[in-house]
Amino acid sequence: MGAFVDDLNAAHDLFQTGIPVWLIRHTRELATVWIDKLVDTIDESANHIIPLRDSPGFIDTQNESPEHPIVYQGLTHKAERYLAMALFCCVGLDNTKTNTTK
Repeated sequence: MGAFVDDLNAAHDLFQTGIPVWLIRHTRELATVWIDKLVDTIDESANHIIPLRDSPGFIDTQNESPEHPIVYQGLTHKAERYLAMALFCCVGLDNTKTNTTK
């Protein structure tokens, strides 16, 4: 589970909820990038539970059977994201494999 984003606000929101996030930056911005600190990754291999940052909640990362469908793959600011989510909500689980937007 995780997301690649090119928007700082989306990266912030995902980070605050504890979802792994990779911020994609244009190469012209490399001169302005500053890394303050490298942190250890969360090891969820023992119990598949990831604690949320700044919250008592957690994310359960155990595999589901059957697996959850992939509703959308792509950048977060694309209109196709919302169309895929709406289609999933309206049509349901049975039709997600044929309507997944990539």
